[in-house]
Amino acid sequence: MTRSAWLKPCLWAAVVALLVCGLPAWSQGQTPAPSAPAAAAAPPPLAGDATIPVSGPSADDQAAGDPSGTKTGTANDVVHADATKPLTLADLVNQAGQNRIAINFTWTLVTGFLVMFMQAGFAIVETGLCRAKNANHTMMMNFMVYGFGLFAYWVCGFALQMGGAAGVSILGNAAPLSHEFTIHLLGHDWGLWGTKGFFLSGATYDVDTKPGVSAGPVRQGINTRFDEYQTSQVNPLDMPPDTNIKENITYAQYRNGSPSQSPSHTGVPGRRIVIIPIVKYAEYDQGRDTVKFNRFGQFFLQSKVGNGNGGDIQAEYIDDIVVAGKGGYDPNGGPANNLMATPVLYK
Repeated sequence: MTRSAWLKPCLWAAVVALLVCGLPAWSQGQTPAPSAPAAAAAPPPLAGDATIPVSGPSADDQAAGDPSGTKTGTANDVVHADATKPLTLADLVNQAGQNRIAINFTWTLVTGFLVMFMQAGFAIVETGLCRAKNANHTMMMNFMVYGFGLFAYWVCGFALQMGGAAGVSILGNAAPLSHEFTIHLLGHDWGLWGTKGFFLSGATYDVDTKPGVSAGPVRQGINTRFDEYQTSQVNPLDMPPDTNIKENITYAQYRNGSPSQSPSHTGVPGRRIVIIPIVKYAEYDQGRDTVKFNRFGQFFLQSKVGNGNGGDIQAEYIDDIVVAGKGGYDPNGGPANNLMATPVLYK
């Protein structure tokens, strides 16, 4: 038998074998697919004020120390919109947004700091491109430019950059920085440079203070938060107490609601949390002089103002805060704005 004579039957046999072996796979492929299960009902949307059943370490646990670092960065560090209520979904969302802004600012600062190292690179490059006798002068010139640059920024750089930033909340909303040089072109006003804040002077960082001793009115106003009304000039309608007037407790205990003491008058939550300008101790001389504030801070009043000349008060620092608006209290509507730019000591 020739090669072509036996090769043809072998090819036919191979084709038949392939068809026979492929039939089971083809039949399985033709099996109808099972029907998809019914979609589960979508969970109801979470409300912004929905409470989250989570809590951080207790005050006793924190007092024992944190050598492992597991008690830091917990639910206790999330700022509550209402210190008397549990943590809510809105609190977490707001905290995430604030962290995003903080991270962006930090990254911007880090990149700005890295630019300073470029000056060292310029110094090396320029030194390598000049004659040896000029190397020392070139190196010192590149380093001295920083000193002159910082001085120029204090004189006019800040004013040119930020002199018209008033009303921009993300830039601090500093009201005194309220004017810039603009040109009107193509139907729009184009701000070119600021004109307020030269030498960081004037009202750029100044806060008006009241000279003289006002311990009595301040004591009466602050102590209303602890349900104490010493004179007819203060009353619980215009100056209500806090819902928890227990003294000598920490902010964590106040937020957890234990220990607690209810006032005899209708209370308003958060009255013991005040916003106070922070001044540098080295610049404070207790006299009739200009006092420059460093930043605003949130404080928790732990006790009433004591008696005596001046009086003492104990407050726990909570956190720094960027503030906008004007604080106050409306007997019919509660606090006008918790983020106070003008701290109210008498109410």
